Amino acid sequence: MDDASIAVVASPAERITRDRLTHAEWGQRLSIDEFVQREERLRATAWARSAMQTWLLVPRDDRTRVLASLETFRVRSRHDGAEGWSYEVASVFTEPALRGQGHASRLLDLVVRACPEAQAFTLYSDVGESLYARGGFVARPAWDLRLPAERVHVGGVDRGDPRALLISRAWQGRFALLPDAAQLAWHRERERVYAELLGASMIEHAVLTCAGGHALLAGDLKHEQLYIVDLVVGSNDALHRLVDASRDAAARAGLSQVVLWETPAIAGRIACERVERDGALPMMRPLIAGLDAGSWMEIPRLLWV
Repeated sequence: MDDASIAVVASPAERITRDRLTHAEWGQRLSIDEFVQREERLRATAWARSAMQTWLLVPRDDRTRVLASLETFRVRSRHDGAEGWSYEVASVFTEPALRGQGHASRLLDLVVRACPEAQAFTLYSDVGESLYARGGFVARPAWDLRLPAERVHVGGVDRGDPRALLISRAWQGRFALLPDAAQLAWHRERERVYAELLGASMIEHAVLTCAGGHALLAGDLKHEQLYIVDLVVGSNDALHRLVDASRDAAARAGLSQVVLWETPAIAGRIACERVERDGALPMMRPLIAGLDAGSWMEIPRLLWV
């Protein structure tokens, strides 16, 4: 074990320094200053204030030299009926000159050990699975369902309250992450930032309901598409009403398509383009007895960070 480096929680000034470095990876369509503004606004949301930490890997004797960084979000989880806590990992970053030396893997391992209460750690890899597989993370199947945006008149669809919908939602599988309305608000703030900085339109409503189901929406304005970040339906009629209403919302906002992460509950039920996902590959590191990655079955876009 390499004891020469340690994991520390970043200060506000250190977070901004990392933001400026990571702009090259995740700041497409934004200037460096705009990307820093985006990150600061997301950290100011209620969910991030309560759930988020930025971690740095530094030499034990020199905190000024950062070897790698990542973010974690603490979320409620449930395994076989027992509720607890898990952590979502995001923004894993090592500067190009420092890559290939195991710094990111070392930091991940230290952060996992710093959170002994966790049922699991999860992440959404944009670099394939091999890097994280070495640290005990197991990939889950990942498919996108894509539909063109189109103005469609749909009856029987109304706005709803995300707090009530998420509290009452029945999550499938032996293991589940349990998001709340504050996490949806984080997605919406991200959409709001891009709308302001890119001069784009937000979708009008974040929550659609009809008899037998609901859909939670967030615009991915960086890529000019709308995500159905969560979809719960009890009938095919509800499914098609909500999908069509989402296509209409995307068209009204000037977006090109609707994207939905496939989950077992909706697999094979929508006429659409089904594409193996490129990026955002869900991966899980189980940390308690009896838990395995195959227990994590339902992974809507709402969970993504």
